[in-house]
Parts: sequence; structure tokens; C-alpha cells
Amino acid sequence: MASKNERRIFTAGQIQASEYRAGGPRQLSGYAAVFNSRTRIGPYFHEQLSRNCFRDSLANPKTDARFYWQHDADGLPLGRQSANTLRLAEDNHGLRFSLDLPDTEQGRALYAAVQRGDVTDMSFGFTVPDDGDEWQDDFTCSDEQCCARGSRPLPLRTINLANLFEISAVNTGAYSAAEVGASDSDGCGDPDSDDCENNARIVVPMEVRARAKKAPCRKPRFTSDDERKAHLAQITEQLDADRRRRLDAATKAIRGDAVGAELSEVRAELAAEAQANLDRKFAEDVANTRRAAFYMKYPHKFPGGSGPAYLDWLANFLRS
Repeated sequence: MASKNERRIFTAGQIQASEYRAGGPRQLSGYAAVFNSRTRIGPYFHEQLSRNCFRDSLANPKTDARFYWQHDADGLPLGRQSANTLRLAEDNHGLRFSLDLPDTEQGRALYAAVQRGDVTDMSFGFTVPDDGDEWQDDFTCSDEQCCARGSRPLPLRTINLANLFEISAVNTGAYSAAEVGASDSDGCGDPDSDDCENNARIVVPMEVRARAKKAPCRKPRFTSDDERKAHLAQITEQLDADRRRRLDAATKAIRGDAVGAELSEVRAELAAEAQANLDRKFAEDVANTRRAAFYMKYPHKFPGGSGPAYLDWLANFLRS
């Protein structure tokens, strides 16, 4: 059984644009997906697309992908494979596309936005068939900008087969190195790819997230006792620095010296603490009310064991 619909967003690398030629269609071209560009999917897992993972989907005559703006499937598509206004092909870099935009307000606006560099990101929607992906549970990310040293390791998911059903130009991207370019030809640039980027707006089915959580939790590995002690000292230093910062902010707030962000932060923390206390008190009141309602309905079950004791308890409760 194939996975449910998934969605990934790529951040543009380079972008190409050329002037519109009168009488010809306005065209967008670029990459909707890039192969072997690893990304972190939130707190769940890392992911990459293997080369030619769309081969079966593109060869399937039933595949009829659409091109949308911001995944707006309720609106009119800006291109479609069956109409030959959207052309898709794989190369060594990724999933390349060429689009003939309609001569509509939205088509002209999107073309102008790409030319200006206002829109640079691409996204694609897909499903993964059975056995279409593989998981490396013992994967360790070496990029500290992606995963801080000592943090919980996340598994690596490699997608070997993907069924494509739509691509979109979007405002915000997640994967690195995909691109969209405005041009009057089918040519695409060759953007440079970064290795690891954090995600933004994506769609990950529950079963995929559940599979990622099955990866065993592994403790940080250190090559020596000195390395372990250095790592512990670094964590202790960070905790001490945070504790000193909070103490300084609280002291300034008490003295009336706190200003700007520091005062706002202290107020936010105090407000959160006060709200937590209110929530706790509310939960206690709800529990007591339910208990009183129960005993009023079944007074013989009152734990005090006697009618006078129950009446005294009820009177005290109502007074409170």
C-alpha cells in the first residue's frame, strides 16, 4: 500500500530569466526536485531522493502531473502534462521541468515575480509505493548547523521510488538547491547544491513519522573520556550562562532597569508561570466539582463514612 500524499519544498539555488518574446509563450523552467540533497525533516528524520526515483512515475502513461501556484489545487492549473504545457524529465541533477504559462493574470504575475527574483522556490507532491524507500537507523549527521553535537540522532530516509502528482512554485522552500527560472527556452541552469537544510512547510504522513520514531535512541558516542568530559563541560557552561542570563534579567526587572527585549522576556516568563498556576488551579477545581457532584448523587459512597461528615465536607466545599 502506497504512502499517503507527501509534500516537500525546495529552496532555490540559482535563477535564470530572460525577456518575454512577443507572440511566444511565457515559460518557466528549472528543477522541482534535486537528487542526493539531504535535508532534515523537522524532529523526525533526514531525507534524500535517490537518482531517477521518478523514473517509473514519468514512464507511466497514467501520470498526469499539474503545475500550481502554492499547491492551490482548487484553482486553475498553470500547466499539465497531458496538455503538453508541462514537460518533465530526469537528469543527473534532479527532476527538470519546463512550463508554458497561460496568458492570464495569474500566469503573467507569476512570470513577472520569477523574473524579479520574488519567487525562487519549488515544491512537489508525491506518494511512495511499497518498498519505495529505505531507512538507515544508525545514520549520524556530521553537519552541526543541521544537528547539534550530542543531540538525538535522527534516521536517514532514502526515497528510491516516488509517484509524482503535482509540482508548484511557492513562497518558502525547504530543500536546498532546487530552482525555478523564467526563460523563453527549455534550458535550465546548473545550481550548486548545499548538503543539509532545515525544513519549512512540508507534509509528512503519520505512518512515515511513526516509522522514523522506531529508530533506536542512541547515546552520543565519544572516542575518549576526555571528549566526553569536554562535552559535559560545554553543556554545563551553556546551562550556567542561561541561568546567569535569567538571574540578571530578573534582577534588572526588580530594580526597574530592564528594558526592551530583556524586560519583555521576563514578563513573558512570569506570564507563562502565572498562566500555568491558573491552569493548575482550574484543573483542581474541575476535579473537586466532579467529586462533589458524584457524592451529591451517591452520598452513601462518601469516604467519610457518615452523613454529618458528608454535610460538613459539602458545606466547606461550597464556601470555598
